Amino acid sequence: MEVHTLGDLLEHRAAADEDLGDPVDALRAPGDPERRYDAARLLADAQRTGNFLRQLGVGPGRTIAIADRPTPESILSLFGTALLGGRVRYVPFDSSDSEAPAEIDARVLIGPTDRLEEASTSAATKRLGYGRAPGDPETAYFEREVWSENPTFPPSDAEEGAVAIETEERNYTHREVMAAAERIADERSLESGTEIVVRAPLADVRAVVAGVLAPLASGGTIVFPDSETRGDLAVVTGDSRTPEPATIDVADVPVESA
Repeated sequence: MEVHTLGDLLEHRAAADEDLGDPVDALRAPGDPERRYDAARLLADAQRTGNFLRQLGVGPGRTIAIADRPTPESILSLFGTALLGGRVRYVPFDSSDSEAPAEIDARVLIGPTDRLEEASTSAATKRLGYGRAPGDPETAYFEREVWSENPTFPPSDAEEGAVAIETEERNYTHREVMAAAERIADERSLESGTEIVVRAPLADVRAVVAGVLAPLASGGTIVFPDSETRGDLAVVTGDSRTPEPATIDVADVPVESA
């Protein structure tokens, strides 16, 4: 199948891995417990996420804000939104921040429950938390609502020219981010089994391109690291020291108009 949108990417990867018979992980998040997703599970859970986001009013052109955290929920929310034709904006949301993020204007804000309670949002913004169960009945709980959804999903009508990711600087279409991901996969000769460790913030669209979309496009594995992680290649910002033998600086990941 031709890959034009983020939704196409997940479907293509799941189909390709099924043909392999013994595929590698599409996403791995070390920890206790470690969380591993093959492409079929990643697609099914993204569809579940999209089905629940639809109930919260997400649709074509609607913006979803996602906490800039290296977690599976951040990726499921990206693709669930993309399947609905919505657009994603990753927002800085580090637990070490002394202050909560500035007011967020989006249809839905998704992030760790503890930090959602501190966030300032517009009156119309709905909240979807993961981790601890929320005490506020107005905040939906990822682990309850999303996992109870049916993964059956109607064909996505997202268009390659539609905006997929927003940043403060500009908006990026499905076509632009997919072209950039395929270019990185080709230039770095990424292949099945290559573990790409995301050590740059997802709020930088170039980190999403190199650390999320490129491994999915090439049969590799997205890795969200803990203190003991060592992969094949790290996506970094600037001259960062990592345990990986090679790095991709986000400055070397141009996302151009396509």
